[in-house]
Order: sequence, then C-alpha cells, then structure tokens
Amino acid sequence: MAASRSETEPLIIVILGCTGTGKSKLSIEIGRRIEGEIISADSMQVYKGLDIITNKVTLEEQTIIPHHLLDFVETNEKFSVVEFKTIALDVISDIITRQKVPIIVGGTNYYIESLLWENLIDEGRARAGEIRSKFRKVENEEQGENVNSQSRKAENEKRNEDDGTRDANAESATAEYENFQGDVEDGNNSRTRNDENEERNDDDSAREKDSVAENTLVQCERNNAKQKVKSAELGSLETSVKGEAIHTESLDCSANTSPVQESMYTENHEDTEIQNSLHQQLAKVDSAMAQKLHPNDTRKIKRSLQVYERSGITHSEHVAQQQSQEGSSEYSGPMRFNNVCVLWLQCEFETLDKRLDARVDQMIEHGLVDELIEFHNSWKSGCSNSKIQNNEGIFQSIGFKEFREFLNLENSKVDENPDLFQKCVQAMKCATRRYARKQVRWVNNRFLGRPSTSSPDVYSLDATDLGQWESNVFEKAVDIVKSFTRGEKVTHTPLERILTSTVAKHSNYTCTVCNGRIIIGDQNWSAHLRSRSHRHYKKKQQRIEDANTT
Repeated sequence: MAASRSETEPLIIVILGCTGTGKSKLSIEIGRRIEGEIISADSMQVYKGLDIITNKVTLEEQTIIPHHLLDFVETNEKFSVVEFKTIALDVISDIITRQKVPIIVGGTNYYIESLLWENLIDEGRARAGEIRSKFRKVENEEQGENVNSQSRKAENEKRNEDDGTRDANAESATAEYENFQGDVEDGNNSRTRNDENEERNDDDSAREKDSVAENTLVQCERNNAKQKVKSAELGSLETSVKGEAIHTESLDCSANTSPVQESMYTENHEDTEIQNSLHQQLAKVDSAMAQKLHPNDTRKIKRSLQVYERSGITHSEHVAQQQSQEGSSEYSGPMRFNNVCVLWLQCEFETLDKRLDARVDQMIEHGLVDELIEFHNSWKSGCSNSKIQNNEGIFQSIGFKEFREFLNLENSKVDENPDLFQKCVQAMKCATRRYARKQVRWVNNRFLGRPSTSSPDVYSLDATDLGQWESNVFEKAVDIVKSFTRGEKVTHTPLERILTSTVAKHSNYTCTVCNGRIIIGDQNWSAHLRSRSHRHYKKKQQRIEDANTT
C-alpha cells in the first residue's frame, strides 16, 4: 500500500507501458469515461511534423479527447525535461481547475518521473516564465491554424489501423538524457552508446545494428559537432547546456542500464581529451559525483558542472539536501501528488516482438522512408545554422540512427540499394525491441524499486492478447480508477515492490584486462566480466602470459 494517498486531493492517472502495448488506446478509453484530458509524456512527439516516425495519435483521436504537449516544438530545436516539467505542471493545474482528470501517458518514462517527484533543480522564476510564455505563444498560433487539414487527416487515419500497437517511438534513449536519473538509460542516449547492454542482448542482429550505424557523418555534421564540443572545453558550459535538464539524482539508471561507456560521436583523440578534461574539472569541484560518472558521460558531467556554476553548491550537496526531505528516497525528493493511480500495461515479449516488427513494416508502408529522407536533406542543407546536432533532439527518435548510412547516400532510393535498406529495417526493428525492454526495466527500477513511503502503487494490466482487451485491460482499469475516484480501497492487488539501492549502481571499476576500461555499477561490472569482449581479451592475455612463461 503506497503511503500518503489522499482521496481528498485531485486524482492523477498515469499509464505506463513499453512501446506497443496500447497506452494511447487505453488513455482515450478511460478519458472518455471520466472526463479526463491526456498529457503526452513523449519526448519525440513534442516536435512538429514527422508524424510517422514519432507515431503520433491521429487528429481524429485528438478530437475525441483533448491532448496536450503534442506537436509544438520546431524540429531544429532542443527540448529538455526541464521545459517539459514546467509546461506540463501548468497544464495539470489548469485541467484540475476545470475539474477534469489529468491522464499522463507516454513512452518517455523520465518525463513522467519529473512530474511525479520533486527531482529537478529549480531553474528559477525567470527561466520558468520564459518557458511558459514560449509555450503559450505556440498554443495561440496553433489555435489560429486549420488543424483539420483533410490531407493530413486522411494520412493519419491510414496509419491508425492498429490501435493496440500505436505507442512506439519515443526517444530512445533515452533520451538521452536530459534527465540525470537514468537515461532511460538516456545514461544519456544510452540506446546508441551503451555497449554493455548490447553485449548482454542475445539478438546478434541487434548488436550488428549498432555497428552498421556508426558510419562517417557528412562533413557539415562533423564540424558542427566538434565546434560545440570545443566550446564546452573553452568554458562555455552555460551555453552548451542551456535549457537542458539538471537532475538532482544524477546517476541512477535502470538495473540493466550502464552509464554511457563510449561516446558515439567521439571521433578522434582530441575529442577524448576534451571529455577527460571535463571529467577532471568535475573531480576538482565535486569528487563524489565525478567518481559516480563515467568520463565519457559528457552530458551528465556538463550538468553537474552547471549545477555548481549556477548555484555555488556541488551537485552532490544538492542530492544530499533533497534526500533529507520527508518522503524522499535514494532516487529523488518527495512526491508532488498524493492521489496517483498508476496503471502498467504489460505484454509477453514473444508476442510484443512480433507486434513491433509488424508495426515497423506498417510505418515503412505508410511513408516512413520518404519522411526521413525529406527531413534529413532539409537539416543537412542548413546544418550550420541548426540549433541541434544529429544526435540530439528529434534525431534521438528510433529510425534516424538506424537509417543513417542509407540517408547519407547521394541517392537514397530503396530499389537501388535493397540490401542496405533491408539492413536498416532490421536494425530499426532490433532497436525498437531493445527499447521496449529498456522501458520495462525502467518501471521495475524507478517505480517498483522505490519504497511505498515515496512511491504510488502500480497495477498491472495484461495486454498480451488484444482479443481479450476488454476483460484483461479496459474493465480492470476502469474498476481500479473507479476505486480511486470514489476514495475506496482498490480490490486488485498492486505489483510487489523489489527495492533496489543506488549505491551498488554507482560503484566504479577499472578493468585491467580490457586496457583500463571503466565500468560503473556492480551489475554492469558482472555483465562486463561475462561479455564476449572481456573473455576475448582475457584469453589473449593468458596466451601472452603462457608464451612468456614458456
């Protein structure tokens, strides 16, 4: 039983679930029943356009029930969890004021976490006011547009053939990580850079996918990336991370998620030296935090430095202060709301994998490739003036990285490059399946891993058999929500908590066998010792020792 539940307070509904389990479908069904309004917690669906790759709900569905935080950020801009939190909390307040029920749903779990727990450092009134003003301006502009464009509506309706598998493409990584707590591993963008998780993945084609994607970038992309990295070295931390999230618990990743082990875009020794320099700067001002962060985890290192630069207090001290508050835990500060109903849509992986593969095929059939090519060419032609690099913002969506080699061709035509195209398709399927597993790990660790004194109960809904949706998902969900709205005891049993400690996840190891490779976390260290790369180097080392002995 979660502590501090108060039936006298406004109800907040949260719908969790890995990609492809039907979160959007359930949120609309419940919203119609209880006069709710949906707040999208998807870091990719905030961007305008690119409806196929981000898998947005259709305009028709948006007319059934109000949706918020969709389609309002320009694709050449960054959008952080700080901005999301600031805007979403205002929207939640407005919905409650109008006596409606906020329903938070989406695949970016650390966005949801930023709303439920006080775990982000306050950016100050001026910054918050700037964010709110910008969002309201966009909202007003959209109200003046004809959002019922017939051509777009037809296209969206065509995509809406399988409601049960809609929710797919959030930021894979994570998000990267605009959030300090885990990157969804977003350790930031761990989806693209976390080789420890990949070594534990039994899918060989999934591992192949990451090697395929590491191809030469167009020259303007490389120069743009290097320029920003160098600006950080010159001390422009305020500029390089302006507007990004600063999380008070900077380390915690899901149990099977390691911090960033290798930066995808570190292309030479010079960039490696810059990363080491940033880590050394952090070690001088906050040695405790530096010990917990991998030297290549540049984004989190920058944010920790920014915390100290702005406040004069180390990131470690901020975390300690936060955890001293009543209702706090190792993961974050206290909860923002006391009457929170959390529903978790679950699905057996064997069934889910087939569902996700079929959806990727459907996205391609509906124009995914043309959408990717058009956006990539547009960005490439103006990359020198772009506010983002091609590993930030919308580029974190699953599809861009997997199709990069194909998109970088002078002539990106499927019929002229069939083998490469199919390789990219398989890579996208593997990335989607892996991301779904990451989302499950996140919920297990970030929600069920917290004690009941600082986290709401989580109720499971089985979405494996879509033919049994009414009985297994919808009816059970409605019954649980009714209990919350009436202030009654929920008759369904919540999921068992398996408490986890953050201490073991932040241990620092150096592997002497693998050329001094740094590994963060006990579980990641154990996984590394079992990995193929470690075993390879260990055998090689043993052969050398045997030869010397002989």
